[in-house]
Amino acid sequence: MYSAATQRALGQLLVPYGIGFGSLTWPLYSMQVQQLLWARYSDLCDLQYSCWRVRPGEATCSECEQCFRIAITALASGHNPERMGIDLRKVLCHVPDYVTTTSRAEGTLPQDYWMEGAAVVRDAVCRVCLPHLAVVLLKGRTRALACLDAFRILWNFYRLQLLARKAPRYRHAGVRQGFFDWLDPELRDSVVGIYTRHFSREPRGEHFGEYERSRTLTLRATSFLG
Repeated sequence: MYSAATQRALGQLLVPYGIGFGSLTWPLYSMQVQQLLWARYSDLCDLQYSCWRVRPGEATCSECEQCFRIAITALASGHNPERMGIDLRKVLCHVPDYVTTTSRAEGTLPQDYWMEGAAVVRDAVCRVCLPHLAVVLLKGRTRALACLDAFRILWNFYRLQLLARKAPRYRHAGVRQGFFDWLDPELRDSVVGIYTRHFSREPRGEHFGEYERSRTLTLRATSFLG
């Protein structure tokens, strides 16, 4: 679904049939896609459906790493993840271990994800505004018991932020401008304008290896078409 190599190969396969196929999200990292969704299309936020462990009768499981990540991304941007069916109280009880891990050796994730992907989530945890979190937790809940529960969650989250700030930091990712080359020429300027209004440009050199691997895979997958 996210692979530029797969989608570009399929696009070339469909050209003889007069069908255009591509994507507008190749230059974006996963969390940036969600950030744009919530920033630009607020009327569609509640339709986000990202949990792969969801059970019958649920909108999300609110227990997996994916649910935690999308909830924190929404909170860090000043939004309410409960709009997409996240149980905020529940999801904050299932914090992935990499958020507070201070040594790569202690983590259970691959090295590259631990360094980059996990650091992006930790950064989002640190950017969550506690007063905003309090408003979300207390919305529609005025009973004393609910207030005490919210205070407990806020205190635990504050401690989580302190631990996350001690973990190794990573560069703040921008939109990968090398992948601009593969966007539909008719849409490229407008789409790039949207990207750069929300994110900085990540220099080509920082993702050149990924760009080259994707290009090579596309060439291999489409070599038989000639």
